[in-house]
Amino acid sequence: MSVHNYAKAFHDIALERDAFEHISHEFATFKQLLEGNETWMELMDSPMISESEKYGMIEALPYDASFLALLKLLAHKNHMHMFFEIHDAWAYLAREHQKIAHVYVYTAQAIKESQKETIVRVLEKRLGRQVDLDIIRDEHLIRDSGRAQRQSSIGRSRVSSRN
Repeated sequence: MSVHNYAKAFHDIALERDAFEHISHEFATFKQLLEGNETWMELMDSPMISESEKYGMIEALPYDASFLALLKLLAHKNHMHMFFEIHDAWAYLAREHQKIAHVYVYTAQAIKESQKETIVRVLEKRLGRQVDLDIIRDEHLIRDSGRAQRQSSIGRSRVSSRN
């Protein structure tokens, strides 16, 4: 089963049971838990740990039965390592369900809060939905473009000097 199929099937179950918000919260809290405990994920994918031991460890978690069922399925197939990708696919489906556009803005310079608000306002008006904005600052964007401009200038000066 692919990452998208896991996320889609679980998304459908959450909607069917009217537990969308609750399951979204469980996905988020479990992701945070796993980010600090990679050993647990490795144990769940290990063929050396019996299925009953894995299920016991999963059942000890304080989550909804349907969420635990997903974790058990991943453990059964030794696919727990796919959880982060499943989470990302779930987050995409959740934003679609909630009519939220997730937009990444790459910038070389810091963006002021007022600029961020303007970007969100313009995009929401244009897209007709709520916008979730991720701003990614990359100083290399300026350096690389400056190098390209310098190389272009050098190329033009060489052509001019030949004439």
